[in-house]
Amino acid sequence: MPGAKDAHAEDGSVGVMVDAGLPDGVSGSLVWRMSPRIRVHGGVGYNGFAPGVRAGFSVAAFPFFITPTATVEAGRFFEGDANTLAQMVSGDSEFDEPALREVGYDFANAHVGLELGYSGMTFYVHGGMSALQMRVRNLNATLDANFDEGDGPKLELRSDPTLRVIGPSARAGFVYYF
Repeated sequence: MPGAKDAHAEDGSVGVMVDAGLPDGVSGSLVWRMSPRIRVHGGVGYNGFAPGVRAGFSVAAFPFFITPTATVEAGRFFEGDANTLAQMVSGDSEFDEPALREVGYDFANAHVGLELGYSGMTFYVHGGMSALQMRVRNLNATLDANFDEGDGPKLELRSDPTLRVIGPSARAGFVYYF
């Protein structure tokens, strides 16, 4: 559009990003805007029971105040005791499920979103799909504790199964450029 000013032309190319969503938890990242339309980011996060890392890139349809974007990311949350989160959500301080004692997962996100920005600050809402993969540890102990039928048949797993899930995901946050 002739005479339209690039809303990001005077902004710095390095910034910080803070957001919250699922399956990403709460994350903080460093951002490098390679051009007015492309940025890459990487940082750390917390999902309620363990720390993690995430990296990705976003492409803006056009570099103006309001713009649609596409973002692709991958991350990992390290193993932690998810019983603490389950206790907090359920209100049951005695809750202790063996399969939740060592929960960690890898994830990948593909999101589209809308970003609103001005003078170095951008707010955004992203939604799309995520793929998640994790090893389910201590499942035999969980099965024994919940399905002990005495002398009847018993299910015993020889190794930790892998769980793969694809589902909807979303997040909201902001980027501040220096």
